[in-house]
Amino acid sequence: MHEGGRPLQVIVTITGEASVRVQPTGGLDASTSGLFAAVLSDTYFQGCTAITVDLGAVTSCDEAGVDVIVGADSYVESCGKSIEFVEAPDWLAARLRDAGLRRSATRHSAST
Repeated sequence: MHEGGRPLQVIVTITGEASVRVQPTGGLDASTSGLFAAVLSDTYFQGCTAITVDLGAVTSCDEAGVDVIVGADSYVESCGKSIEFVEAPDWLAARLRDAGLRRSATRHSAST
């Protein structure tokens, strides 16, 4: 059972010709991070060049979830594509900074 109290759902919205907004909702932990990683991977390999990840509805996030977020950031950027993390609650933004996320994921950085 995941920590978040409710199952993870991931909503993917096409926002442009090669851009998407990915929004995980619920707990992002060891039992759900594989699903989240698969969705991020699918959007990347479908030809999306700009991925916005809206973290505003994440209710909990353990080390596995943090690893997926930080790993996706490093991988997508190394491939010359764009990934942005927005709307993270303060507690999650702090965890991501501590884990080495190179850019802010706080609420004030949101963009569409």
